[in-house]
Amino acid sequence: YYELETPEQIQLTPTTIELFEGYNRITIEDENQLVEEVEMTYLTDSKLNGQYATKTELKLTSDSITSEVNKKVSADNFNSTVEDISNKMTQTANRTDSTIQEILGVNNEQNTKINSLTQTADGLNIEISEQKKLYDSLNGKLVDIEGTLKNMSFDFSTNGLAIATSTDPNNSLLDNTGIKVYNYTKLTAIFNNKGSGIDKLIVTTTAQIGYLKIVKSTKNGKPVTKIYHLKKLIESLGDLE
Repeated sequence: YYELETPEQIQLTPTTIELFEGYNRITIEDENQLVEEVEMTYLTDSKLNGQYATKTELKLTSDSITSEVNKKVSADNFNSTVEDISNKMTQTANRTDSTIQEILGVNNEQNTKINSLTQTADGLNIEISEQKKLYDSLNGKLVDIEGTLKNMSFDFSTNGLAIATSTDPNNSLLDNTGIKVYNYTKLTAIFNNKGSGIDKLIVTTTAQIGYLKIVKSTKNGKPVTKIYHLKKLIESLGDLE
């Protein structure tokens, strides 16, 4: 790496500092605590920068810290592979946000994946999404002709683990006592140590209720339902473990 024979002192006004190839180290001393904002950006100096680039950014303010790393691989023509990955984290006194985004384009298809994490004193939220788009060229312009989106959200709090998706009204809540299933805010099923309740139940083959056993069967080639009264339980909850 390169090292200056004599350290340089620069007044902290909006200033551009030239970085060398290889390793760079910047030390900021603020005995009087006058520095309110620091922002540093570094782009790799490479012969491959036309198709490959890596950039790092760091921004410090009086109430937040933001760091970002970008990596991009691309080519000059449309029928090529384009990869763009970014990792960004912002931290404040009461919140931390972290996002990783990956964009991969091959020919006329683009696939975007985003993983974001938010942490506060109240809990932890994780969102994972994947979006696929198919493009076509019309008069020299790219036109979005088809797109699909998948999104999952996981919220950890003292209420439990809430699982939901932006494309479906059904969601669930899991805690140490059991599971609750909702359609929007309407409770549709519950399973806990007190028992189980469900709005709609479909049993396709066999069901056991108390000492009754219901079995799907056929007679003379026609579908029938057989009901047996058991003298003793032939199956218990322990058999499901």
